[in-house]
Amino acid sequence: SARGLRAAADGAPLGEAFERAVRGMSRQSGGNTQFGCLLLLTPLVSAAAAGDLTREAVRERCRATTVDDAVAFYRAFEHVDVAVGDPPEGVDTLDARRGSDAEPALRERGTTLWDVMELSADPDDGVPDTNAAEWIEGFPRTFDAAEAVLADDGAVLDRAARSFLRQLAAEPDTLVATTHGESVAESVRE
Repeated sequence: SARGLRAAADGAPLGEAFERAVRGMSRQSGGNTQFGCLLLLTPLVSAAAAGDLTREAVRERCRATTVDDAVAFYRAFEHVDVAVGDPPEGVDTLDARRGSDAEPALRERGTTLWDVMELSADPDDGVPDTNAAEWIEGFPRTFDAAEAVLADDGAVLDRAARSFLRQLAAEPDTLVATTHGESVAESVRE
């Protein structure tokens, strides 16, 4: 994953850098490939390396993605087993589980990675993807969590844990909902 994040820092397109990071993470043996974390880190690293780590700058990097970025994002699903929900109604051809087989539909529709995140962040049915919402909304949870860690006292690991628990309590977690159901995600939130 380090190569992909270095590529993002060096200005590579977000989709390419993300796919490279996921491909690298797929070789680890711990089980969790951190797919969602890499999806958030890639534009953050890109903006930070350019010296503009603000909500607006990160959101603009995400908004500027291309169809090629979307194709690379879909290819990343071929490297790892990621729990994803069903696609919104009417866009079965854009099901991320199709991997690179979705490329013709992405190109035909002119679907950028930003467009994919918009569909996932606010589906007509199903569970909204909070990582996709971060992209679309300008990373509010990410920046809020960072600000909470910085403002808190004590060991940094304790501050990070408290920040994570506050965020987990704020809304149902997408990964929990996708893998265990919406009622379990709500129970975890409570």
